[in-house]
Amino acid sequence: MAVRKKLPGRDVLELTVRAWGGDPAYWLTRRREVEAALSKATVLRLQMTRAQGTQNSTTQDNNSPMRTRQIRRISEIPVSSHFDALRSQRIDDARQALGKMGFDSARSSERSAYVLLSLLNLKPEQEWKNAQMPILRLTEMMEWIREEYKRVYAPNTQEMMRSLIIRGFVDSGLIIQNPDNPDRPINSSRWCYQIAQPSHALLRSYGTPDFDRQTGEHRRSQV
Repeated sequence: MAVRKKLPGRDVLELTVRAWGGDPAYWLTRRREVEAALSKATVLRLQMTRAQGTQNSTTQDNNSPMRTRQIRRISEIPVSSHFDALRSQRIDDARQALGKMGFDSARSSERSAYVLLSLLNLKPEQEWKNAQMPILRLTEMMEWIREEYKRVYAPNTQEMMRSLIIRGFVDSGLIIQNPDNPDRPINSSRWCYQIAQPSHALLRSYGTPDFDRQTGEHRRSQV
């Protein structure tokens, strides 16, 4: 499996080009063009998996009762009404983003939204442009959801979460596995995930015309 490399940050790129005696404006424009192209490619890949995801969901509903059980929360942590409003808004945003990127209702659920937000390290009070790219194991995602969104899921639902949510995100290219060590054994306790860079670039633009344009263009092309 090839290691996916990140684009250089704007500040690093500008400093490097200046050191070479080049024109930073030209290379920053080129970087934006590459970032836009990567984001568009991500939308295409995600939309292409929508039909497959829907078919798999139907198969699981008919043939695998265990997979259709709801992932239950085992407790509720008291929160203020202000926090609850921020949390609800961020979850709604995440579900809408997943829907616009081509995920069916089963893969744009509340729990899917929490997984996505953990992989963006996006807290309730933060804007989408602040999304990051942490590398997390599934247990760390669940801990993050508990700490930042005050939602607690039963420990024995971890594997169900992996099969119902994580696998679909990996298959669609939304996230990647083991970016720090692609050759990690499949039974390793350090198996981890990270948002794919094109997905990250696209999601940072959520709530802007650019996000709607990129996802809308692909939907129209499929009509």
